[in-house]
This record gives sequence, C-alpha cells and structure tokens, in this order.
Amino acid sequence: MNTLYPTHHRWRKSKNALVQVVTCCCALVVIVPLALIFYHVSEIRHRRRELGLLYQTAKNPSAKPAAGMANAIVGTLELLGLAALFGVPAGVLGGMFLSEAGSPD
Repeated sequence: MNTLYPTHHRWRKSKNALVQVVTCCCALVVIVPLALIFYHVSEIRHRRRELGLLYQTAKNPSAKPAAGMANAIVGTLELLGLAALFGVPAGVLGGMFLSEAGSPD
C-alpha cells in the first residue's frame, strides 16, 4: 500500500517529527523552571541546614520563618492521583479504539 501513496507516508512522517519536536520543547519549557525551583529550595535548605522544610506543615502562613512544604507535596500528589484517575482510562480506551477501528495502513 505504501508504494501507491509514497507522498502520504512522507507527510505522516513529517507531521510525526514536527509533533515530537514541539512536544519535547514544551516538556523542556515545563521541566527547566521546575528544576530551577527545586535547586533553589534545596539550596536554601542546605544553607540553613533545615530538614524540616520538606515535612513540616504550615500552621500559620504569615509566621516567620516560613513553615514546610508538606501541604504542597500532599496537594500535588492528590492532583496527580486525580489526573491519573481520569487520564489513564481515557488513554487506554482511546488506544483500544484506535487499534480496533484505525486504518490498516
């Protein structure tokens, strides 16, 4: 089938390469700031020699010095769990549909 439509095959390969490059760029745009934030927080923790920064909760956010990041970590894990709860079944069902109903090309 590819010998009859070689331009279609090249066009699909080109689109695939373009989408992969855009996806990698978007991932870098997200990962680089997160890495910088992680570095900054670990540098502050190392400078102050405080290990409680990661596991203490913020009882009074206006108190000085600021409390830990436990609430942020738990909130992030809850959001990841909810995203997986909705995203994984949708992805699996979409993949099953495409494998069954997709074109044989």
